[in-house]
Amino acid sequence: SAPGLVLDERPGNLVTVWLLRLVPVGTCALAGLTLYGCLMPPWEFDVVEYHLQAPKEYFQAGRISFNRHNIYANMPLGAEMHALAAMTLVGGSDGWWTGGLIGKALIGSFSLLAAALLGGFVGRHIGRWGGWAAAGLLLATPGSAHVSMAGLIDMVLATYVLATFVVLLELWPQLRRGQCPWESIFLVSVLAGAAAACKYPGLLMVTLPVVAVLVGATCLSRKRDGWAPVVVVGGLGLAATCLPWYLRNWVATGNPFFPLAASWFGAGPLSAEQLSRWQEAHRVPATGGHSAYSLAAAWSSFTQVALASTFLQPALVPLAVCGVVQAWLGQRGSDYQPPADSAAAGSAAAGSAAAGSVAGAWWPLGKLLLAAWIGGLWWFATHRIDRFLLPALPLICGLAALGGVWIGRRLSHALPAAWVLLGLAYGGLAIVSGAIGDNRFFVSLQALREDAGDDQFPGRVSPAIDWANQSLADSASRLLLIGEARAFDFQMPIVYATCFDHSPAERWLRDLSPTQQRANLRRAGITHVMVNWSELARYRSPGNYGYSDWPTREDIAQLVASDVLRPFPSPLEPERVEFFSVAD
Repeated sequence: SAPGLVLDERPGNLVTVWLLRLVPVGTCALAGLTLYGCLMPPWEFDVVEYHLQAPKEYFQAGRISFNRHNIYANMPLGAEMHALAAMTLVGGSDGWWTGGLIGKALIGSFSLLAAALLGGFVGRHIGRWGGWAAAGLLLATPGSAHVSMAGLIDMVLATYVLATFVVLLELWPQLRRGQCPWESIFLVSVLAGAAAACKYPGLLMVTLPVVAVLVGATCLSRKRDGWAPVVVVGGLGLAATCLPWYLRNWVATGNPFFPLAASWFGAGPLSAEQLSRWQEAHRVPATGGHSAYSLAAAWSSFTQVALASTFLQPALVPLAVCGVVQAWLGQRGSDYQPPADSAAAGSAAAGSAAAGSVAGAWWPLGKLLLAAWIGGLWWFATHRIDRFLLPALPLICGLAALGGVWIGRRLSHALPAAWVLLGLAYGGLAIVSGAIGDNRFFVSLQALREDAGDDQFPGRVSPAIDWANQSLADSASRLLLIGEARAFDFQMPIVYATCFDHSPAERWLRDLSPTQQRANLRRAGITHVMVNWSELARYRSPGNYGYSDWPTREDIAQLVASDVLRPFPSPLEPERVEFFSVAD
């Protein structure tokens, strides 16, 4: 077959040869650095607040249930189940810590799975170098490296987006003819359901388009018996992945999408004030004083994502633009087929000609359309945080590889190779410099676990958490947190709530007599109380999430005056954090 868009593997210039060969080397080096970063203990706020804290609570409670003090723990947590599984396997009173590290490493490693899948798919269609370039650009994107090293789950969703796209594209000819095996439809539905089991946006990004494609293909096939595998097997795939999460919330609150869609299904345990604060914090933002959906807001979002974002890989943008142009203009089906001497030739020949033609001709346009769909959802239905666009990153990297190969075929092989290498160097520097995550790869885990920093450098845990662990973890204490939600690293039993939930402290202490207050604390087993005034001030600051007007310093002073709480000396600044013991 014709070489099409595949770079010539035997260019005459020796410099060009080495530039091309260095791309796989750089990609493998980035994979190693990313893996080291994934093994680091957690430090990012969302990770220690709920990505790992929710599995920790499930592990300690021995069951997965609705959570009334951490609103984020009631969202689909399919990715976080890797941590819960590891905690269960490790076991023991401290198994939540080791299991949490294992789970974080598995969650972060999904970026490596995405790179491998992307490289294999792209390499099959436009040649091995294109596959290495696509995989390398994905790993070299600071946003991908950051969420992977931090333990955030955006690249887990991105992996399922890519996997669903690849499988659905390869199966499309069979779906169109109504001849797709049941096990293949089950695979597609499991991948689509896994995306919806990770985050609510996965339901719209992946599951809804997959359902539309399956229904459309069944209609086009005009086979009456084609509906059975789609409905039955597809439903089983969703039931095995995402439906249990939505069913849990439906049973607990009457709203399967809690806390979203409250106007349709109700807000469950949230008060009107709490729901208002949640919706305000997660609404589509206005930009620069303009309407949220104005042209000025669209331009501002575009420049932020394509030019100014710290998550951006600069080398990706021009290559992706070229890839988009190439995908939009289209090519003859044969132009996308791999050459006969490529590694993919055998597998391509083994499949039907029709399948190869469809997959080869339509994958660039399919990636472009799916990336546009995800971008549209991001702009119209989210609060436009940069990392929420990462599920589209593998698709964009595939288009960038296409653009690089296209440039190499028309201008010079050395040009895209050098450009990609610069991008890989940029990503590697971002990782090893510590700009996007903790880079202390060779410090012991125990030292990192207790790292509270010093006057010059902040630590992985706050000084308050570190001091509490040193002073209270060995005693029969139960700590009540007020204002603090970074709960994962506390080594003693704690009671807490996020800023959007009903505070147990407020329920037990506000507007009650001292006798009732003491009885409530004693009944809950509370021995100490920590008040994080810094966090309370941050939540209550203009434009932040908001917080209840209780407590104030006067409220706490009154509890001390009533001999409900007693000051518990600590070396921390009382303006920032205070500890108290509960009076006998």
